[in-house]
Amino acid sequence: MTQAPERSDMLHDPKYRFGSEDAVFHRQGGYFLPADEPLVLFRGKDVGTLVALDAYRRFMEHVSVNADTPHARAVARAHADSITERIATIKVFQLEHPERTGLGCHTCPPGVAPHDIAGHLETLMPEVAETTTPSAV
Repeated sequence: MTQAPERSDMLHDPKYRFGSEDAVFHRQGGYFLPADEPLVLFRGKDVGTLVALDAYRRFMEHVSVNADTPHARAVARAHADSITERIATIKVFQLEHPERTGLGCHTCPPGVAPHDIAGHLETLMPEVAETTTPSAV
């Protein structure tokens, strides 16, 4: 397996390597993300991911209604729809794998990671809990 080269100027999240050249490919667009564009990775096991993605979804929902051009509204709608799917997928993962879900690590000491991920999600994001229950997804 080829190791990615060490890069002191790496703009991607330094905790991860994204392939042998740190290149990330946009499948739908058919292009690689620019090497000088910062990138962050939210993992499905981290309960904070849902908070961050929900904030992004809410912003895109706002832009999809309030942007000044039809194109901007359409792009924002597409982003809101795609992030809504990711939220639903991550929520199901967290509900099905509570032993792997926590605040950034699955080895957090007692009292740091939620013991009841379903209750945590409902308290954290009640509107998402209503629309992304495992039976609804």
